Amino acid sequence: MRDTFYNQDLIKAMEAWMDSEEQTIKDAEYMKKEADNPFVKMTMEMLIHDAEKHKIIQQMVIDSLMKESMHLTSDEFAPLKEVLDRHILEASESLMRVMATLDKREPRITRYLLSYLGADEAGHRELVGKLNELKLAAIQIS
Repeated sequence: MRDTFYNQDLIKAMEAWMDSEEQTIKDAEYMKKEADNPFVKMTMEMLIHDAEKHKIIQQMVIDSLMKESMHLTSDEFAPLKEVLDRHILEASESLMRVMATLDKREPRITRYLLSYLGADEAGHRELVGKLNELKLAAIQIS
């Protein structure tokens, strides 16, 4: 068990954030169930998945503060980066093909959804950049 005295405020803040994510999930599940509109249902599904992803990360942060520091060896880093790089390349190429065929007359909602996918993929590229910074920082995450 790690000494958590200095991390209590962070742990409490993370737990409060997790509670907020849980409320978001409940609200989105309710709205999804009540909605008739497929766009609203899809948006609520995206929100649920996003909040669930955040909770997984938040719990890992809490565990790293209370139990054991996270670490990543060079041997673990290489295949992780390979999978992420391949995903980013394939998703970017697919998105570029779709965007090249997109007509300005497409409905705004179609353009919105494609814009969302583009922003999501840009976020993935940014995360890989941050992962590279971790590697340069001696692979010790704590």
